[in-house]
Amino acid sequence: MMVTSEKGVDASAGYTKSRLAQLESMLQELRKCEEHKRQQNVESASVAAKQKLLDDQLLQTQDELAAAQASKAELCAEIGALKQSKEHQAKQIDKYKLDLQAARESQAAMTKKMGELETSTWTIKQQYIRSLASRIKTSALVLQQLNGTNGVELRARIAGTCSEWEPTKPNKRKRVMEDNVEQQECVGDDKILAGCVVFFARSSHLVISRSKQELLRKKRLNPNPKNNSQKMS
Repeated sequence: MMVTSEKGVDASAGYTKSRLAQLESMLQELRKCEEHKRQQNVESASVAAKQKLLDDQLLQTQDELAAAQASKAELCAEIGALKQSKEHQAKQIDKYKLDLQAARESQAAMTKKMGELETSTWTIKQQYIRSLASRIKTSALVLQQLNGTNGVELRARIAGTCSEWEPTKPNKRKRVMEDNVEQQECVGDDKILAGCVVFFARSSHLVISRSKQELLRKKRLNPNPKNNSQKMS
């Protein structure tokens, strides 16, 4: 009986040991599983954090890309506006060049016309001066004829008329000389010559008028000088 009980105890002890060994093995497996699970959880958390960080970076990158695209669109619009402005400025410059060329051509044409006008004016002045000179010459011939007709007395009266005209007409002579001075200041030598011609023409015309008046007066006083001379003889 004792041997049987010892065998039973030994068998029970062996079973217990084997069971304990099995339990220890299972416990180790559980620990390994828990450690593995914990590592997986840590890795999962790390992966989740990394994923979240990547998502944030992706969103930031997308925002930056959208901002870059918007900035690119603005730059393209500004470049287009600058190109249009440059083209407009180029057109304006071309227009200004054409206007400047036209202005230069117009100025050259005006200068040419002014030269032609000055030449034509000078020719007209010369013709007018020649005409006045011819009239003065004609007046001088008329005076000579009148002097030849009336003799020394008429010449003396004409001289007296001229001497009377000079002191009695200072205002008129002054006005004529002022006109001549203005003509000198405005035009020059041609105007001086023209003024002198006009002055002498007016003087000659006045002398001729005075002479004609004197002749008419003498004719009225002595309507038939031949009859009077016959009576006196």
